[in-house]
Amino acid sequence: MRPLKHIIASAILGIGFLLFVKPPWAALIVFLAGVFIDLDHLVDFWALKPLFPFDIHDFLDSEKYDKQVKWIFVFFHSYEIIAGLWLWAVLARWPIWPTAIAAGATLHMILDIDNLKHPCKMHPLTYFLIFRIIKKFKKANLCVGKL
Repeated sequence: MRPLKHIIASAILGIGFLLFVKPPWAALIVFLAGVFIDLDHLVDFWALKPLFPFDIHDFLDSEKYDKQVKWIFVFFHSYEIIAGLWLWAVLARWPIWPTAIAAGATLHMILDIDNLKHPCKMHPLTYFLIFRIIKKFKKANLCVGKL
């Protein structure tokens, strides 16, 4: 999903936290967790283009990026991480900051689930980190359609 959509959705959820949970920092944590989970795409991008300088325009050009990327690492984009965050919030008895991180990251993942629109049709299990590890993170191994 394009970054602007994640920014807007995370801001809306952050406002909800601000209205119902109250501390402004909780809203900020929700927002940051919902947006900056995408930093894990940097690993994929550097695997594609390991040489510097970093080009933000190439990185944000999702169509070009999706066609060229050969591996799908995105370590934070995983159901295991989301489950771990919620487990942390529950076991810690719902303190605001772990709950806010879990909420922001979950929103991001929900928005991305419909975003399995790479040049190939991605396997439904792609967002399981263990599945990507088994498939050696290779995009070709994660496709159920043609590349």
